[in-house]
Amino acid sequence: MSKVATEGAREEAGLEPSLGPGAGVEGRTPWQLFWRRFRRDRVALVGLFLIGLMIVAALSAGFFAKYVVHHPDINEFHFDMLDD
Repeated sequence: MSKVATEGAREEAGLEPSLGPGAGVEGRTPWQLFWRRFRRDRVALVGLFLIGLMIVAALSAGFFAKYVVHHPDINEFHFDMLDD
């Protein structure tokens, strides 16, 4: 007697799960694998938030710098403000 079972006999015996037509293993890209693992790490997410906040602050610094300057000639050195 041969111990080789046909495909139909294996499914009937419950040896292999039947995935059905169209069902299969879905592959993931390296980016998907990275993002899935990255989202689980709380420290990494906080770091990403802080880096994003610094980038936004750097890009908006020119807008806010217009309103900080109170003197018309910013390059003038003020000797009267020095300690004697």
